[in-house]
Amino acid sequence: MVTATTTTFPVLPEFARQPVADIAATVGELLQQPLQVPMRQVAGLSPTQVSAMNLAQQGIGSFQPFLQQAADAQAQGLATIGQGAQTLAGADFGPGAGDAFFDKYQQDVTAEALKEIDRQAQIAENRLAGQAVQAGAFGGSRFGVAQSTR
Repeated sequence: MVTATTTTFPVLPEFARQPVADIAATVGELLQQPLQVPMRQVAGLSPTQVSAMNLAQQGIGSFQPFLQQAADAQAQGLATIGQGAQTLAGADFGPGAGDAFFDKYQQDVTAEALKEIDRQAQIAENRLAGQAVQAGAFGGSRFGVAQSTR
């Protein structure tokens, strides 16, 4: 059995040989030098931005008096609520608690007026019944209608 071996060599054309050799030499020189990594640089702040930052730093804490005033007002309100709760704790809210505020004379006058209204209503009922008896309609539907309208 016969075996054959083929070897291929890349061959650059004549016009490309010198530029490739120059590039390889330059890369070799660059690899011999230490690498200098540039520092990152950020654009500086404008005068307006610097002024805004200064104003913001001056304003830090300027709201503190307002927070303190709000906390004081809250504490005062809570103290007032506590006092009100203590006052109400001893109060009587039972069914007879309002009796002290009623006028006994007014109750008597109102009771007498209601009695008189009831008496007048009874007189009117009796008069209606008497009229129905005279007309012979006592117990009839006309009497019932007349009685319900009073």
